[in-house]
Amino acid sequence: MNIMYLASILSLSLLITSCSSAPPLQLGETLQGTLQPCPASPNCVSSSSLGMNYIPPISDAGANNSLLKLSLCLKQMENVKIIESNNMYLHAEFKSTVFGFIDDVELLRQGNLIHVRSASRVGYSDFGVNRDRMIWLKRHFIEGCSAL
Repeated sequence: MNIMYLASILSLSLLITSCSSAPPLQLGETLQGTLQPCPASPNCVSSSSLGMNYIPPISDAGANNSLLKLSLCLKQMENVKIIESNNMYLHAEFKSTVFGFIDDVELLRQGNLIHVRSASRVGYSDFGVNRDRMIWLKRHFIEGCSAL
């Protein structure tokens, strides 16, 4: 067999198996009551981050069922799995169709705000997928998830 062919197969195998990595340990609420900030890479957005990774939280006007409503919006998206959900916190995983990359989405309710975080587990860039997902979710939350 050709060495280049074997190297390509090995590289692809390593890429695919690394995409199904375990969830990061730093998920959930911090001691300061916010979600974890993003790393310096552009494959994450969070309402707890500054600079290029910042995205505004979702205003829910104090609705007690806001995370349930957001959960229903998320469930209508493709390749999503709700990992944890209660009236204060939601964690979901999104799996890309082709390579099986996993992104973690977290929502944390604090008063009239829902803090958001969406981050890729591997890689450096996500080509804006996490930001687009949060913008989509906010828009559909405001519309009542009825325009899906």
